[in-house]
Amino acid sequence: MITSLNITSAIPEIFLSIASVALVAIFSFVQSKRKAVQALYASIGVLIITLVMLIRNFTSVDSHAFLGMFIVNPFISYAKVLIVVLSIVSLLLSKKFIKMCAENSRFEYPIVVLFAIVGMLVMISSGDFLTMYLGLELQSLSLYVLATFQRKSLKSAEAGLKYVVLGSLASGIFLYGVSLIYGYADSISYKNVAIAFAHHGYNKVVIIALVLVLVGMAFKISAAPFHMWVADVYEGVPLPVTTFFSTAPKVAGLIILLRVLTEPLNHLTHDWGQVVGLLSILSIVSGGLLALRQENMKRMMAYSSVLNIGFLLIPIATMGLSNNVHSVNAHVSILLYLTLYVVANIGVFSVLMGAMDENKNSLTNLKSFSGLASKHPFIAVLYTIYMLSLTGIPPFAGFFAKFYVLKDALSAHLYVIVAFAIVFAVISAFYYIRVIKVMYFDKFPENGGAVMELSQAGLVIATIAGAILAFFFLAPGGLLLDILTTLVR
Repeated sequence: MITSLNITSAIPEIFLSIASVALVAIFSFVQSKRKAVQALYASIGVLIITLVMLIRNFTSVDSHAFLGMFIVNPFISYAKVLIVVLSIVSLLLSKKFIKMCAENSRFEYPIVVLFAIVGMLVMISSGDFLTMYLGLELQSLSLYVLATFQRKSLKSAEAGLKYVVLGSLASGIFLYGVSLIYGYADSISYKNVAIAFAHHGYNKVVIIALVLVLVGMAFKISAAPFHMWVADVYEGVPLPVTTFFSTAPKVAGLIILLRVLTEPLNHLTHDWGQVVGLLSILSIVSGGLLALRQENMKRMMAYSSVLNIGFLLIPIATMGLSNNVHSVNAHVSILLYLTLYVVANIGVFSVLMGAMDENKNSLTNLKSFSGLASKHPFIAVLYTIYMLSLTGIPPFAGFFAKFYVLKDALSAHLYVIVAFAIVFAVISAFYYIRVIKVMYFDKFPENGGAVMELSQAGLVIATIAGAILAFFFLAPGGLLLDILTTLVR
């Protein structure tokens, strides 16, 4: 029986699950005043071991575990490695926040992150809707806890409440859609659902189910018009939590959305292609316009994430509307865009975490960065690289990410989507370049200016992110493209 389960493919997830539970049990009895920091180091150690296991588990063919409920292939393995690396970086950047938690004897933050990662890894490896939903809810419940971690902060409490209520509603909508699919296909297995649609076609009930599933998943990735929570949550939660929210869950959400549409629902391509195309346009327009009037950097980056989700949905819409769910170019462009987008986000938030006023309070208001270049020229250069990359200006990495996405859409004759993408990419340049203008051309305020106090880890991470984005057009770009193409094939 154990042999037939083939648990080898799921060993990293099994290890991470057991280690997460063990850490909760161990640190519940530790009396040290430094146990929050110790829990952080232990969690990072667990993630490094998990990362090694994932890399060793890389396979060139599909591998199934637990009777097909758990699937691993090169595409999924790359996404898992990216999620774990992003989580390690997020935890490294959160040391200062965790020291503050230690003063209140709270050690749970890094361990809750581990549970969220377990959910993400299980979700993107799911072979049926039940496994996917279990992973999705483990991730969601962990994120709800992280959103409300600062219980004494009114902003954090408000953000967490909105996130919990709307997230629960989205989960219910998604689950109702899945129940309709089960009622029609008599199975929750991705493979069997696809076979049922191939043999029996589909009716209006299936279309309703498709819409409900897409609505639930659109909320999870903050695609418009289901993005109403994102700005308040980004602003209300502590910066380390914002950093985590803006990276790893985005990767997990996009990958599972892609898998659900191209595996069990691969015979409904024209239907979901139209819906995803509409979501893409709405996200690009909403994110581009709403970010224009933001003075808070966290809110600006929240709406920037909506815009970028719109760009990430373009290759999925391309696959649907061109009826080519196995498009290598579309899969590669999604992985490339995701990778470069989260690198830019890590850079932005690693620097933002170091921005303090004279009283050591965190600064996230755009005006606080006035004249930053005169006091901290190196940090200003890094921030300029991040902003230009997010804008999509060559030769920075963001240009190549947008180029590959739009090139495939043009090849599929999706001219309307491409037109919206180009117009709002230009509009987005206003708020990205405004940050550069404030840093270089505004005067450093006598009171209230940002004092940059990056940790050593923060400075190293910010520098590496800047180097990747600035020099991507050289060897790293070609190497990454070759790796992604090989994995997808």
